[in-house]
Amino acid sequence: MDDDYLKRLRAFQESLPALHLPPRSITVSVSPIFTPEQEEIASRLAAVDPDLAASYRQVIVDVAQVRDTYVGPAGEIREVLRGAIAQLAPDEDVKAETWFIGHEGRPMHAERIRLAIQRNRGSADQQIVQADEILETKIGKLGRSLYTRSSKSLHAGTQQREVRKIVDWVELVLDEVLPGPADER
Repeated sequence: MDDDYLKRLRAFQESLPALHLPPRSITVSVSPIFTPEQEEIASRLAAVDPDLAASYRQVIVDVAQVRDTYVGPAGEIREVLRGAIAQLAPDEDVKAETWFIGHEGRPMHAERIRLAIQRNRGSADQQIVQADEILETKIGKLGRSLYTRSSKSLHAGTQQREVRKIVDWVELVLDEVLPGPADER
């Protein structure tokens, strides 16, 4: 822009009468509000991988919004779980366990979860064995269903509820496998 134009614009603005409007209150909606449990999971996840924590937070925000599709948040929460489990239970560590079975030489998702729980709890007591049975059946099915479900066939409302359920399940698993504050262990 040339200087002459800017001078004319300023002169015009100065010639306008001043408007004295009463101050307005502005309401800003903060959505969503993370629950204390979600904040704790995000914090524990950040200690493992800050990028996974950021993804987790984004999923919570996305699922709270009305969207045309929830494919993105569903895929992202799946990757949060996969990434956390992979870091907490690397291939070689899982393969070194006496109970390792694997599939085509690679650890199964449930085996990674089992090792992460054992490491987090410090022993292979009966609670871990029961948790492993639940995780192997429920979370294993959940992980497979995330990959196979066709989100296009779901209506937006149904899809949002489905992804919220998935987030709830993932949060339960993360709560079991993520290292917690030292004074709680």
